[in-house]
Amino acid sequence: MTPTVVVDDPLDPDRSGPEAAPEVAESTPEPVEREALETVTPELAAPEGVTFTEPDPEGLLFRVVHEETGAPVPRAHLIYMGTSSAMSEGSMEMLAAGHGIDAVLERFGRHYRCDDAGEVRIGDLEADSIVRARGLVDGRRLAGLLEVDKHLDDMVEVPVKLEAGFEVTVVDPAGQPVEGATAELQIIMDFDGGSMRYPVNAVTTGASGRAFLSNILLEMGPESLGMVDGDSRVAVVLSGFYGERLETDVDWQTSTPAEVRFERPWSGRVEVTVEDDDGQEFTGGYVVLGPAGERTNPDVGPPERAVFRSIQLAEDALVVFESVERG
Repeated sequence: MTPTVVVDDPLDPDRSGPEAAPEVAESTPEPVEREALETVTPELAAPEGVTFTEPDPEGLLFRVVHEETGAPVPRAHLIYMGTSSAMSEGSMEMLAAGHGIDAVLERFGRHYRCDDAGEVRIGDLEADSIVRARGLVDGRRLAGLLEVDKHLDDMVEVPVKLEAGFEVTVVDPAGQPVEGATAELQIIMDFDGGSMRYPVNAVTTGASGRAFLSNILLEMGPESLGMVDGDSRVAVVLSGFYGERLETDVDWQTSTPAEVRFERPWSGRVEVTVEDDDGQEFTGGYVVLGPAGERTNPDVGPPERAVFRSIQLAEDALVVFESVERG
């Protein structure tokens, strides 16, 4: 409720005339105690389920900085992943299944929250590692990716810049948002009769049917130029098994975020239990879901529209294929 302030107006015609101003005794105002306002540095929310590792006071100093200005990025989220340990724990299987680089880093990396100076000390380093940093400055998402040799310096600067990517929207045939749909950023090499596809990154839509797919190719720098040559293209692809592939070619070299929209057909899921004749679980291999009547060619590979999932990454020997078109 807004209070009403009444002011006694000396020009009010109802007043009989000027009156002497009342004497006011001088007094010293008593101090009023006020709670100190705490300044909160904005930070980018971490993915659900992430637990931050405590810094190592004796570890190597990492500093997240803005690539253009060199200014530190306060409260940045930094992920450190040793490449050798990640490969031994199943990172290659995740990449082959289309989970993407960010998903591998989130699963196998150690998560740290930098201080207000954008710094954190990390111990127990491997000879070769990958560092992923994200931050929030003036409401804008910043991101960077860096390969690190622990023998290089006493301090490692991780540069970040405006995070490029694609705003992905997925709806069903009725126009309603689809939650849990996965969009992949793929490098595609087409040839007669098929294509070779290399998933680079992936994201899953929320309740709004929307998600931001990071264009990590831009952050990989010169290395990405060797992956995307004149014989290949880059596309945002809706993961799943459909009568026709749902994909949109994109310009991966621009930092300007683009919007990609998909209408996903009515879909279900296929669950496959994998065990041997004695009821024991397999420890490796893949399950391939392909068009009926089409077989895998040992010289070429699975059929063009086939999708596969790793048995090693399955829970309780249950391999799940999401977004399988009904028909």
